[in-house]
Amino acid sequence: MNDWIQNQTDFVIELEKLTKTGLIKWVRSSAEPEFVHCFINNEHVVFEISGNTEAPELHLESIFGITVNIRNKSLVWLEGISGWELLINLLKTAEINDEKYAALCERSMDAMFDYFNNL
Repeated sequence: MNDWIQNQTDFVIELEKLTKTGLIKWVRSSAEPEFVHCFINNEHVVFEISGNTEAPELHLESIFGITVNIRNKSLVWLEGISGWELLINLLKTAEINDEKYAALCERSMDAMFDYFNNL
């Protein structure tokens, strides 16, 4: 069990490092504010927030769970799990911007098709 928690903690620490270097784009869509989208190069990572996500800004006290889906893995954070506050602070950097969201999704989809075409 401790390896699982350590892997999640390491994941959040890496996200923070990449965010600080500007290699990650964080964005939310106004149509689905409970999802925070993270684009690492052309990799699209989706975080689903359980709690009150209606306000443009996320508030620590209104979030009670976070699920991330990346490739074939799902990770879950609850309050008290290592990396909880750091992850929320990263998610809070995501602006609601539908144009940016659409452009990043398109870029990610194009990269997927490029990959398929090069197999």
